[in-house]
Amino acid sequence: MKIACLILFCCALLLFSSQAIGQNILSGHVTDKETGESLPGATIYLPDLKTGTITDKDGFYKLRNLPGSSIVVQLSYIGYRAEVVTLDLARVHTRDFQLNPSAIEAKEVVVTGNALSSDNDRSSISVTPINKNELLILPSTNLINSISTVPGVSEITTGGAISKPVIRGLGYNRIVTLNEGVRQEGGQWGDEHGIEIIMV
Repeated sequence: MKIACLILFCCALLLFSSQAIGQNILSGHVTDKETGESLPGATIYLPDLKTGTITDKDGFYKLRNLPGSSIVVQLSYIGYRAEVVTLDLARVHTRDFQLNPSAIEAKEVVVTGNALSSDNDRSSISVTPINKNELLILPSTNLINSISTVPGVSEITTGGAISKPVIRGLGYNRIVTLNEGVRQEGGQWGDEHGIEIIMV
């Protein structure tokens, strides 16, 4: 008998809570505060419930199956200042919003990802150009020795003709050598081997 009463009480409690949740509706109209024009596509978001909606073509919205408690409502629209309010959904079922226009100022976004780009201004890699005249003026025994004057570049050498580059602390097979955009991968990285590119 006690178990049957307990089951009946639990069923009644679940039925009451589902009805309480399902009966609350929030609806309204979103407009521009200055002109009074409707704002279609404005976002109404309830962060506590992780749900929301957008306004229709006439600026109206409707949210169903909401709990009968206080809840945070966030309203946003591109080109307008966002608005955040707390509403008691047990008493409030209709709420109109008027948004203030706001200027959007953002820095430009530039995304590059072409490692073989010939335009240094658009490359995502740090590039330091060295022209042929600079290479000919510098006293050096090989190509790596001549570019070792560039900040961040040094060399490991075992003689006059054999040098390997060290760029910002990385050397040997941690450096990729490109010749006209083609990777030079046939070289060896032993102490007595240099890189494949030679100065002509």
